[in-house]
Formats: sequence, C-alpha cells, structure tokens
Amino acid sequence: MKALIAALLAALVAAPLVAPFASAQDTAGGGGFAISPAELRVPNALLRGGYYEATMRLQNSHDHAVTITPSGAGAIASWIRTDPAEPFSMAPATSRTLRVMVTVPEDAANGPYEGAVRIDISGHGAPTETGSVASVNMAFAPAVKLSVSGDQVRRLAFERARVLDAEAGQPVTFVFDVVNTGNVRAAPSFAVAIEDAEGRKVHEETLKGLEIAPGVRSAIALKTSRGLAVGAHEATAALVADGEPRPREGLAFEIHPAGTLSRSEGKSGQLAGLSADARPRAGSLVKVTGVFASDSTRAIDAARLVGEVSRDGARVALLAGDGLAVLPGTSRPLDAYWTPTEPGVYRVKVWATYDGLETEAREIDLIVEPPAGGKVPPTGAGTTDASGASAQKPKGIPGPGALAILGLAGAAAWAIRRRA
Repeated sequence: MKALIAALLAALVAAPLVAPFASAQDTAGGGGFAISPAELRVPNALLRGGYYEATMRLQNSHDHAVTITPSGAGAIASWIRTDPAEPFSMAPATSRTLRVMVTVPEDAANGPYEGAVRIDISGHGAPTETGSVASVNMAFAPAVKLSVSGDQVRRLAFERARVLDAEAGQPVTFVFDVVNTGNVRAAPSFAVAIEDAEGRKVHEETLKGLEIAPGVRSAIALKTSRGLAVGAHEATAALVADGEPRPREGLAFEIHPAGTLSRSEGKSGQLAGLSADARPRAGSLVKVTGVFASDSTRAIDAARLVGEVSRDGARVALLAGDGLAVLPGTSRPLDAYWTPTEPGVYRVKVWATYDGLETEAREIDLIVEPPAGGKVPPTGAGTTDASGASAQKPKGIPGPGALAILGLAGAAAWAIRRRA
C-alpha cells in the first residue's frame, strides 16, 4: 500500500500543466473540481507596459458549496490580477468564469516569463448519518506563460458575422464576433455590401468599431447609416485589414414593411429594467443587465442587449450581448459586458433587439472608480491582418488533462484514507 501511495503522489508531482494538492477528505462528499484551460499561454510577445486578458472556466461538481480564493503566483505574481479578485462562493454542481489579466511592468526585460494563477478551494458538506463531515481543501496553479518583446503585433481574428432583420427605413444591424490575437489594442473596421433579391447592389459602407484589448473576444453590433427597401436581401462582410480579409457571404436577412413586423409575427416586448455593477473600477469588467419583458403570443428566438457607452458626449464603447430565447409572456435578464479604461462618469444607453425589432432605449449613469492597482491596458499601433486563432480555449467542460489529474488526486486521497 505504501508503494501505491508513493507512486500516486509521484504522478501528481510530475503531472504537467496543473499543480494541485489535495487533503485526504476532498473526495469524501462526492464530485470534484475542475479548471479549464489547464494553462494560459499568451500567443504573441507582450510589450513592456502591455496588457493581456483571458478567461478560465471553473466547475464545481461537489454536492456542496465551495469557497474560491484566486491570486497570482510564481515569478510574475505581481503582474497577474483576477476578476473577481476577492474570495467568492460557488454553489454545488455549478460552473462560472474567472477573468485573468496580465500587465507587464514598464521596466521588464525582453525574454520568456512564467507564473501561475493560484486557485484555492475550500468547503464543507452537510453531516452524514454517521456524523462525519465531507470537506474540501485543495489548490490548483494553472501556468501563465508569456514572453516580453519590443515588437508590436496588431492582429484581429474575424470569427463570424450575422445580420438582424429590420423594418423599412430603419438602419440594418450587423453583429461581428472578433478576437484580438495581437499584443496591443486594435479597432476593427468592416466593409459590408448588400444586394437585393435581384442581385443588385443597394448599399455599401465601411462600419468602424472601437478598440478591443489583447486576448478579448467581442461581439460588436454596428448599424448602417441608412435603411433599405422592403424585401429579401443578402450581405457580405469583410474585416478591413492589411492582410487577407475574410469575407462572410450569404448573410441573408429580410426588410419588413414599417410598423408591420410585430403585428405580422405576433411578437413584441419591452426593456423593463436596467442595472449595472455598482461603482466599478477602471480596468475591471462591468456587467450591464437589462430585463426583457415579452408580451408576445409567440416565442422570441433571440433577444439581445445592445447599446453604447458615452463620456462627455463622446461614444467610448459599444455593447452587444448574446441572443437568448424568451417564451411568450415571460421576462428574462439580458447581459452585456464592457471594460472602462479610465475613471469618471459614464452614460450607458441600451436597448433590446429581438427577431428584427427593437425596444425603446433606457439610460443610466455609471461612476467608475480609479483602479485599485496595476495599469490600464495600453493602446498601440502597428500592422494589422485578419489571420490568427483564438487566444484562449473556448468555454466548456474541462480538458482531459485536468480531469486526469483530478482522478489521480481523488485516488491518492482514497488510498490515504483507507490506509489511515
């Protein structure tokens, strides 16, 4: 038995990517904990004073709540921040994201660096019939690997585009999914062309978005400068860049007669409420939530919160959340996210789009506090191309490496408990 325990513990120490430790009771309550991805590797060299962010997926499979305490670790611990930064609770059988932000000091030397995001997990389950209490006490340290260089890389990856139906005379809304895979902020522009059902080009325009921080995936909603006539239409859209553009063809949509879309489809709704995180800090992610209330007789396929953020009368950010289905006669919160770069007072104006319709806009003022520490993401210039892959693993269930290591941790805990 001693040889078995020694072999299991040796495998845990030698396991790549994740460095967990576990108490003898961490699997007593059933379930486990997983993190994905098991390593954050910055794809491009960062500049001195540069910034990068990514997200990690946390999954609590225990049958009781656990407390999560995140922090930076290793040689670049002071470069790493998380959002949330303070300890937080996760309910049983739930998952959530953790935002990781890396800021390189101005005096950092060129070369490779490695640190970690330390995630401590603790918690206690309900007493069993025998009076024993299941407990969890473990930690993970997914590696953060990057290099520092003086070279700027300005690169955007264009993932997909879609077009929302509209009414005659109303601007047409394009939604673009873009990832900044470079190491400086970059503002995307898109060339769109629209044809009618006869193949005639009826509109052509370049739509300009706002800057996206390195490592960030963003859904950008942009409107055309004018509306179109009633009928079926098809659009193409391409990211405007120095490299090869990636056009998206066959983006079909419909222009409906003015004032008849809701009556013909039996769909209508309103934005019943609006809220945002209270007094956020510059450089932290802000969640804006609008409650969409449907008074439709039919289900709504996709309700989405969109809008803009302004300061001193100038637009500084665009908002676009995910599309969610809403059942007839029900309400559902819709979220959109934004990261302010400077403290101050901002005006947030949002509305909901749903199946080609829009609600009336609602507005709130938001006070952004100075950052608690670190630097605000820098801006930069350089070359742009449309190539590149996502800087992070898509959200979802943990990868096989993390699950395999969790299995070893559980086996070691079981063996030690049996030996005791």
